[in-house]
Amino acid sequence: MIKITIIIATYNVDKTLEECLNSIIMQKNSSVEIIIIDGGSNDNTISVIKKYSKHVNYWFSEPDEGIYDAWNKGLIKASGKWIMFLGADDIL
Repeated sequence: MIKITIIIATYNVDKTLEECLNSIIMQKNSSVEIIIIDGGSNDNTISVIKKYSKHVNYWFSEPDEGIYDAWNKGLIKASGKWIMFLGADDIL
């Protein structure tokens, strides 16, 4: 089975991230990997990530240089043959 990695860059998105994650989890199976790279959020984003940690394969939070920097950090951790970048306010 081909593995797909979904990389989500986050920064202060506690209002939208939960709906985004739920939309992925409803479809997730063993061939889907979720990676979240947070830019050092100071709202409740980390709490949302921790709430869904059993569905998230990898996450970390540290200041970054923006969305492309975060995505590149996610690529380093990705193990999927296919990579998908998803906005924290998107629904899959």
